[in-house]
Amino acid sequence: MLVLAFLACGAAASAQEAKVCGAPVALNDGWTLAAQAEVGLDAGKLCELDSFIAQWPDANIHAVVVVRNGKLAMERYFSGEDERWGDKLGRVTYGPEVKHDLRSISKSVTSLLVGVALREGKFPALDSPVFDAFPDYAELRTPEKARITFRDLLTMSAGLAWEENRPWTDPRNNEAGMILAADPFRYILSQPVAHPAGTVYAYSGGGDITARRDAGAIHRPQLARLCPRKALPADRRARLRMARRRGQPQARRLRQPAPEAARRRQARPLAAD
Repeated sequence: MLVLAFLACGAAASAQEAKVCGAPVALNDGWTLAAQAEVGLDAGKLCELDSFIAQWPDANIHAVVVVRNGKLAMERYFSGEDERWGDKLGRVTYGPEVKHDLRSISKSVTSLLVGVALREGKFPALDSPVFDAFPDYAELRTPEKARITFRDLLTMSAGLAWEENRPWTDPRNNEAGMILAADPFRYILSQPVAHPAGTVYAYSGGGDITARRDAGAIHRPQLARLCPRKALPADRRARLRMARRRGQPQARRLRQPAPEAARRRQARPLAAD
């Protein structure tokens, strides 16, 4: 009986060690799948993460996707409250083929585009003044603002006054002001200086938007010039393929509303394609 008990315990321990959480399912979407151990990931730690998230519903985490060495090793989806540009969607059960509003995930895409453009020598040096790349706004340049660099924009330490944690209808909400502005870049660069550039972190969608213009993430002609498809090696395209996970035809791009229409509809999306 004792021997059988030891054997049973050993089998249980082996089963526990072999447990894998969030193993991805093949969907013929261009991703190469890999076992977690195959790419050097600790399956036990990932299971601990999975259990931790499951016991913390207030965190409202919708998904965890882990890619290593270009291979998809884990993806786990949850249910949670969500919204799209202020429109409440209620509780959504997410999965690999359910669309999700990206919102500030696009800031990471900005960093990727800047990195690609820097490597190709097609983006200003990170420590170069931002206003050098915006000659059309030279009249907004002051000695304090002249010190703002692209590194400051990307690290959200440009020092410009910026507030997004206010109701959308509050005129002090800079995100709303930027979207409603006829010229978003002029609106961003015209904000007063609150701190010396590079000294204080302050969350700002405006800094990211400004960096995107030079990275080509807003204007397609610039994106084509900075990062032409044929100039990107296959492995780099694969890393950027995360944005297309689970099928590009299911993705929708929400257009930024024109200023007047945005005012009429409280800056909600007017169309999607």
